[in-house]
Amino acid sequence: MNKTKYIIAVCMVASALISCVSPSHKISTKDKLIQERIHGYFSPLEKQSEFSGIIRVEKNGKPVFQNFYGYSDWQNKTPFSEKTRFGVGSVTKGITAALILELTAVKAIDLDAKVSVYIPTLNDFDFTVRDVLTHKAGLPRMLPATTEVYHSPIRVSDWIINNSDNIKVNTDYSYSNVGFFLLAEIVEKAGKAPYQQLAKSKVLNKFKMNNSFIDHRAASTFDNGAIPHAPGPDPTGTMPRISEVAELGSAGLITNIEEMTRWARLIGTSQYPEFLDNKNRFGSVNKGNINGKEYIWIQGTLPGYGAGVMYWPEDDLSISYISNLFNHTLINIEPILIDLVHSTRTLQPPSRPQWETPKENHHKMAGSYNYPGFGKVIIKPDSSGSGFILSIPERGSDWDFYLTPIKEGLHFRAFNTILTKRNDEQLEAKQTLGTRKPHTFIIKKLEN
Repeated sequence: MNKTKYIIAVCMVASALISCVSPSHKISTKDKLIQERIHGYFSPLEKQSEFSGIIRVEKNGKPVFQNFYGYSDWQNKTPFSEKTRFGVGSVTKGITAALILELTAVKAIDLDAKVSVYIPTLNDFDFTVRDVLTHKAGLPRMLPATTEVYHSPIRVSDWIINNSDNIKVNTDYSYSNVGFFLLAEIVEKAGKAPYQQLAKSKVLNKFKMNNSFIDHRAASTFDNGAIPHAPGPDPTGTMPRISEVAELGSAGLITNIEEMTRWARLIGTSQYPEFLDNKNRFGSVNKGNINGKEYIWIQGTLPGYGAGVMYWPEDDLSISYISNLFNHTLINIEPILIDLVHSTRTLQPPSRPQWETPKENHHKMAGSYNYPGFGKVIIKPDSSGSGFILSIPERGSDWDFYLTPIKEGLHFRAFNTILTKRNDEQLEAKQTLGTRKPHTFIIKKLEN
């Protein structure tokens, strides 16, 4: 066996989940320790079917290492590669914002013009393009799952006109996927071409993101696309998830981890200075500070996908993750990764409660509830009889979640929350997310 084939073989050994970046790369002792700490935390989660994806660390725009966990397709045990594509949700907002700025540079769009300049039917609304970009237009976070725009070419501007009661006035900040959907419509009017085509030609191609594109369909529809998953229906397994994009412009970017990481570095090195303005959140870029050093963070989620990059301009350092299994590991992943890279203390991943066969006490928890943050939810037995389903009527079947029967009650795996029944027919929820302190709250039962 020659040297090249030997290296490839070593990297593919099933027990060696830590990948090789390149045959010529020599990892430092410090970086090797960081890699081992990351692997020590995420490897048990992979074995519990609680994490699936890629974690990558770069310095000076070059990969230091990346680790693969789980599968691109869990059913067929298809492994990941650097070419694997994922849906990256709200990371798309940065592409949309950059496209707006590119069109502004050629005077096709005026940031301070009212949106009605580009979509005359919105002449009853006073907000500007800049207001929408910075989440200050008062538009709602999401469209209701039953909205026709999810299933037909009806424009979001038509929905806004017909639902003006849902628009707030004089708001300071209100995060809105609907707003970036509207920006995609404005781009098409100003750029005189489809939004996806303009994003590809004016932004993605400009920065040589040749394997990236925007589409409303799931990444799994395309070559090298990871299949989106969620916890269940087997109490210890995963299940495929439907993951089409409704609010195109807010989401829709399909990319791989290398190009997503490059995009974050471009933002962090001021390719678009507006993104780093502390007063305006162009592109939905978040900022943080650790050990006195500022970093930016872009992230996004979809049913079955999650992705993000933290980038430290001062050190030219990035930590990236990209996943095809949406659950609690992704919800608190930012501080976990920061801790694993920037500290020396040992972190232990959460363990999953022991599953048991559903009993009478579990079935008594079925019903309709008002779940904080979700609104109305319905808990009912799943079709297999091994567990329960929590559905959110306002969000549709894409956001159904599996609940595992355990001794205390039901384990909401996706959010690592244990639900127990109280004597007053309400549910008590105890949530534990990574490094956060456990949080307990009450879920009120609704009258049938």
